[in-house]
Amino acid sequence: MSYPLTKQELLKQIALETARISYPGGMSRGAKQVVKAHTKEKIERYFVTKFPMCALRDNASGIASAYDSWHEQQAAAIGIFLEQQSCLGNPDNNKFVVGAKFLNTFMHQLMKYEWARPLWQQLHLPLDARVFYAFAHIESPSIEKINSRIGMKTAYSISRKDYQFIQATLREFVDELNKRPEVEFQVQSRIELNYLWLDETP
Repeated sequence: MSYPLTKQELLKQIALETARISYPGGMSRGAKQVVKAHTKEKIERYFVTKFPMCALRDNASGIASAYDSWHEQQAAAIGIFLEQQSCLGNPDNNKFVVGAKFLNTFMHQLMKYEWARPLWQQLHLPLDARVFYAFAHIESPSIEKINSRIGMKTAYSISRKDYQFIQATLREFVDELNKRPEVEFQVQSRIELNYLWLDETP
């Protein structure tokens, strides 16, 4: 590797590091694996070679203004890649939703770079069994709408429309939290809801 790095080389290194540290390892464990072994190496290669890091670096504010549309395109592309690479471990799961999980954890870790922070308020909450377990134990009009919709579905077997409904409704839940009497802090992003459920165990 040459030094100093070119912009393209630097972004490839950022993509590789971010993909490595954001990989949700639990998805490859257990009797019903979400993705198969060795998916980590393949998804790292995807983010280095196929993910639009340069466009994200140069136009984070513009992407933030239409984030849900951009997110849908990227999650779908990752899902197709996982299918083509024979990474999907459970035929009951939805490739788009699995792709969205990888995208969401990647985007969360990318926030350590200042240029990516205009995207913070638009980030989606990564969905998994822990989050779905928490949904069932939270008293909230917004979360009740989610529970009524998903029923007994698992976090990765929901449809693309279910996923979009959940993320949109989580915005309503954020508004609920911010309107609580004597609230001491404002939730700025759906990704912050992760911290409310750290102790939840499915």
